Amino acid sequence: MWTHILARFSVILLVATVLALGAGATTASAQTPGCDDIIDNTNQALAPGLCQTLNLGNACYASDNVSATLSIPTTFDEPGDQVALTNVRRVNALEPEGSAFLLAGTPGNPVKVFVFGGARLDPSTGQAARVFTLRSINGQPACERTRSGMILQAPPGQTSTIIVNGVTIRLGSTAYIVPGADLLFDQDPRKDRRRGSRNPDAPLCSGFDSDCGFGDESCSFDERMVWGPFCRPDAYPYIRNGLYRVTLYGNGRVLAGATDYEAGGRDQFSIMEEEFNLPGSYTFCWRWREGGSGFETVIKSRRSGTAVDHITLEYLGRDCGLSLPSSRSAVQPMDMMTVYNVEGEVQVSAQGIVRTPGELERIRIYYDGNVPRAMDPAPLDATYVIDSPLVQWATYGDDGEGGLPEVNPGDEDFPPSFPEPEPEPEPEPSAPTARLAIEPIFDGYTLGVSVEVVAYDPDEGRDNGDGIDRVYFAIVGPDNYIVQETTESIAAYCAFSGNESPCPPYYFGSNDMEWPFGARIEDGRYRVFATVFTKRGVETTLEGTFDVRLEPQDVEGPIIEYVATDPEGNVCYGWDLFIEAAIEDESGVRSATLRYRTYGDDVGIPGFRSRTMTSRGNVYVSQISDISSTDIDFYIEAVDFNGNRTRSEVFNRRGVRCID
Repeated sequence: MWTHILARFSVILLVATVLALGAGATTASAQTPGCDDIIDNTNQALAPGLCQTLNLGNACYASDNVSATLSIPTTFDEPGDQVALTNVRRVNALEPEGSAFLLAGTPGNPVKVFVFGGARLDPSTGQAARVFTLRSINGQPACERTRSGMILQAPPGQTSTIIVNGVTIRLGSTAYIVPGADLLFDQDPRKDRRRGSRNPDAPLCSGFDSDCGFGDESCSFDERMVWGPFCRPDAYPYIRNGLYRVTLYGNGRVLAGATDYEAGGRDQFSIMEEEFNLPGSYTFCWRWREGGSGFETVIKSRRSGTAVDHITLEYLGRDCGLSLPSSRSAVQPMDMMTVYNVEGEVQVSAQGIVRTPGELERIRIYYDGNVPRAMDPAPLDATYVIDSPLVQWATYGDDGEGGLPEVNPGDEDFPPSFPEPEPEPEPEPSAPTARLAIEPIFDGYTLGVSVEVVAYDPDEGRDNGDGIDRVYFAIVGPDNYIVQETTESIAAYCAFSGNESPCPPYYFGSNDMEWPFGARIEDGRYRVFATVFTKRGVETTLEGTFDVRLEPQDVEGPIIEYVATDPEGNVCYGWDLFIEAAIEDESGVRSATLRYRTYGDDVGIPGFRSRTMTSRGNVYVSQISDISSTDIDFYIEAVDFNGNRTRSEVFNRRGVRCID
């Protein structure tokens, strides 16, 4: 194997300031840079004769500061040189301006790739243009609102598919992929600040605030230079339990940390605290506790003239034990990956889980080792990051036509790296047959719930579990926070416990009114997502809902205290029969209806007709006019505001001929 350290190779990688990650506080570069320099340098590589047109299956030399490991000796050291991806083992786009273009995929399924920001890309052996491993080298935003990663783009009018870190990404336009983190905030905290109360325009939770103008007013040791933004999942669905990293830019020395006042019992630093010089960063683990106010950063000055000019806050994943290296150039560990739909159609799938974020939305994928195991139950808004100048340039270009290279249909100078067409695919296996059963246990209020999936692969059998590999469950509460998440591989497939059908209920009272993840059980509508996937690799997703009502509910119908008529007995022909009823109900009477029929001895008995009764307080009245039949049957039906009904007995009156 030949190793080329290509000081000028470019896989369109944008490298940013580097943050050395490790235990406690770590050193950050002076400031998150703007994206203009990266865009300008990349634009130069898109000149005619360089990387403006990229051949399928190749990478193109574009700009400085990239190292590559190649499997054969080849010329790849000047702008415009192209090399087949089958001959590339690894590409490291280094700081500050390393970047590279690739055209991956297959002849009928091309994908334009732009790698940037301190990212490492490894094409898969044997599938070099279709399967990639992507990691972050420096673990720090590359430029404004832009973390290291890559941008994928399908040519106009085409749909493309690529696999990144075990996740299949199908796109009809443009997607942005970030390994290892979800960037939540990257700006001067003075912009969109709280000013004492929640700022609805703040990009992160309720916004940051300061007791002393973020250092502009010379903070004392007791004043909070930075506090907020009170992040909690019931108010902000993009907040989840796990590991967070805060990076502070500015000058001076600070005591920094995090707190959750209502949950931790301390106004400041109930989670952690660390003292360090600016710029620097720290991490903290946070888990939502019922009654908490949400996590809050707390930064205090420890030196005269200290000020904070810029803050980044990132979510690193669910694993609080993630080991973060101290070296600026080390490859960062990965507990999650974020896929952003910049425009068009994007579908993300892995391990039988499928999500389809809309435009300006994102999906986060969570890993166990190198295997994707779970995803957010629903897409999240991503406008803040997608507005990144670099992402916008790569998507639309300076002229609105798109910043990535054109697709070359074929050129003798640069032969495609696909010498043989792919074989015809085998017939697709059948989708699983599956049913989701949700059974709330209700006795005036909700006592518990049972959730079960019955599934089989029709190609393998008709019994529950035949040909099924596993079933993934996620139950999402009214606040869009996951309250239960599990994968079951043995039938019966129960979301809570047990392997017998029907699945046993999850009783709220015997579980201290908490869900398995520790969240309190609350009133409201819960959504159930169940993904079934077969041993043949085919999957289907089922969805359902159930309601939780913890207070005893009104299940009794209205009370009909009496029914009276005028006249009380027989009714003369030609007279009107007046009917009244006294009706009571705690929730109120929504309606009272008189149902009646009239008939004689010489005709059959007809059906009942209806007439809405008029309310006079709790007394409801109506009448049957111009009696001309020998028999009058009637009854009263009352409905309360909870939908409960009460019907009186059927009364009878006789119509008679009266002589004046």
